[in-house]
Amino acid sequence: MDYKEFYTYLYRKLNKRTPQLFDCGSLCENICCKDDEDDKMGMYLFPHEEVMLNNCDTFSFDESDFEYGGKKCKIVYCKPFCKRNLRPLSCRIFPLFPYITVSGDLKVIVDPRARGICPLYKLDISEFSTKFRRGVKHVGIELMKNRETREFLFELSRLIDDEVESILKFI
Repeated sequence: MDYKEFYTYLYRKLNKRTPQLFDCGSLCENICCKDDEDDKMGMYLFPHEEVMLNNCDTFSFDESDFEYGGKKCKIVYCKPFCKRNLRPLSCRIFPLFPYITVSGDLKVIVDPRARGICPLYKLDISEFSTKFRRGVKHVGIELMKNRETREFLFELSRLIDDEVESILKFI
C-alpha cells in the first residue's frame, strides 16, 4: 500500500471540515495545537503516517507505550505550534474518534481522552458539525479497509474503553 497516497486522501477529506462552524480554538486558546515544554501533549500517529510528516521541522517524534499487533505506536509533538495544513490525522479528527466496538462495528464518538483538554468534550455528538462527523466516519470506513490501520483503531478503541472505565470509577 502507498501510505503517502492513502493519508493524503484522508487528510484531504478532512481539510475543510471542523468540529464547529467557527474556530473552536478560540474557546481554549488552541490548547491542543501547541506544545508546552512542562506538559508535553502528543498525538498518536496512525500506522505508517510518519511518511507524511518526516520532512517537517515543526514536529518531533517519539515511541509511545501504546502497542497494536506487537508494534509500538509513534507519538508526534508540535514544537511549539502546529502548522494546520500539516497536522496529523489524530489532530484532524479530534475530539471525535472512529471507535470500533468489540464486535467490530464502527461508531463515531466523542473521544473521552479529550476530557481534560477540549471544551467541546461535553457536547453531544449531534452538536458537532454534520460535515465533520461525516468526514470522521468516512475516514473510519477507509481505515477499516486496511488490516493494519483497522487493528490500530481496534486496539486504540480498547484503550478508550479503559479510559471510560477509569472515569466511571470516580462517578
